[in-house]
Amino acid sequence: MKRTLLLTIVIVAGIIACGGNKHELVVLDPGTPAYELGKVLAEKVPALDPDSNRVIMTANAFSISAGEILQNLKNNLGKQTEQLKTLGEPQIKANVRQIAERLALQKALWAAARKAGYGIDEAKTDSILNIFYARTGGKEAYEKILEDNGVTLDFIRHEIGVSNTIEAYITAVEAERSAPSEEELKEAYEQSQQDTLASVRHILLLTQEKSDSEKAEIRKKMEMILTRARQGEDFAKLAAEYSEDPGSKENGGLYENFDRETMVPPFTEAAFSVPVGEISGIVETTYGYHILKIVDRGVNKKSFAESKDELKDKIARTKGASIIPEFIDELKQEAGIAFVGW
Repeated sequence: MKRTLLLTIVIVAGIIACGGNKHELVVLDPGTPAYELGKVLAEKVPALDPDSNRVIMTANAFSISAGEILQNLKNNLGKQTEQLKTLGEPQIKANVRQIAERLALQKALWAAARKAGYGIDEAKTDSILNIFYARTGGKEAYEKILEDNGVTLDFIRHEIGVSNTIEAYITAVEAERSAPSEEELKEAYEQSQQDTLASVRHILLLTQEKSDSEKAEIRKKMEMILTRARQGEDFAKLAAEYSEDPGSKENGGLYENFDRETMVPPFTEAAFSVPVGEISGIVETTYGYHILKIVDRGVNKKSFAESKDELKDKIARTKGASIIPEFIDELKQEAGIAFVGW
């Protein structure tokens, strides 16, 4: 239990030491826990010998040596580093490289955040620590867990502050980069005038986490519902009776004026291809089996001013998936982060 909790609350980041001479490496004193860890690991991976203190990662403003990585491991994992000693050479190298790359990125992000005017919010740090205390039976109990695992409260406090600062900075970067220009908004609005909107009633029978035999029975049930719908029974009443979609069941299965990007692809294809007034066949999506009755199709009739907020959200969502990965790649290149090797 203690091991799981510690892994949950310890932020894997590292001692942030941005600035200064890039050749000022962390050197471990003989006899310290991190030094002793390095001597054991060096039996399988000689590059981790704290006496030679080889540089593992480089960047324009800093270098990261074996000593710094070993200290980072000890600070974060405490006694759990004993498990690392039992691994083979490939596993040790993979774990150490991951820590080294994460530590280098953390340094670069911290430097960028500080340059942008961000600093540690002590009040927020206290708030998060109070949550940890509450979850573990109080401050003394939390400190005992840390002590048992060889991790200090000061280290955790510092890492929470650094992590929160970086998170706030990245959030601001994402917001700035995802905000559409006026030109993008106008282009999106013009496109919305051409895109068809659809309104449908639909019935959903869920198949998620069902076995093949269960899905076969559900499909038979849907075929029965489809037959009744095509024979002229009130589709809205059938949806209210049978549909397992909580978002539309109480409204007779109705979804109004959605565009081609709103629904999952098979649903969208049926909504925009089946003639208005007609009923689709059985449509399978990741949610389950659907049948749709097409109520109407048309175009966006809102003005540009009325559409603006909706378009901003839509464009931001579209941009969102790639913004942070692209930003991280840019930052790594600008910082000159590189893995030296073993």
